[in-house]
Amino acid sequence: MPLATATQAGLQDCYLDYQRTYMAFRNFAEATRRGYAADLRLFLRYLADKVSVTTVHKVERAHLHDYFAELDRRGQAGATRARKLAAVKSFFSYLEDSGIIERNPAKAISRPKQELREPRVLTEGEYKRLRDASQHHRRDRALIELFLQTGLRLSEVSSLTLGDLELPPRQRLSRRRGIHRSEAVPR
Repeated sequence: MPLATATQAGLQDCYLDYQRTYMAFRNFAEATRRGYAADLRLFLRYLADKVSVTTVHKVERAHLHDYFAELDRRGQAGATRARKLAAVKSFFSYLEDSGIIERNPAKAISRPKQELREPRVLTEGEYKRLRDASQHHRRDRALIELFLQTGLRLSEVSSLTLGDLELPPRQRLSRRRGIHRSEAVPR
């Protein structure tokens, strides 16, 4: 979009162009694309509904500060606000790089502090109940043990493939003339 039409550039049209071209060009992961798209839609809705801004040239740094202050008032965590800011910064960087805007209103906005939370640890009773609940189902038992013993997240476990597993070779013990040795058994 040439700079001459920047004053008429609608936020929605720019968002769609950002989605079609920039996200694909940057090779964002599918989860990142979905997250950024959802975050930007909420931001654009805020601009349209709360401050009546629908064109890119009318977006000011104060609008961004107000939006992120509103998210903070709603109790959104620092990590959530940081992700939303990353989406907004990426969007306005694209607009600036494309020549649609001359000044990026998101450039100097600093990242919100993220709260440090201690991980919740299962009590001994919870740990035992979880293991007992899965004792009759081999698949469930394996998944529960994987969670309990590794600390992996659900998303990490669900994305595992057989190629990610490094199983030890099968061993057999053999005795030959009083010598004990183990050897790998072919699969």
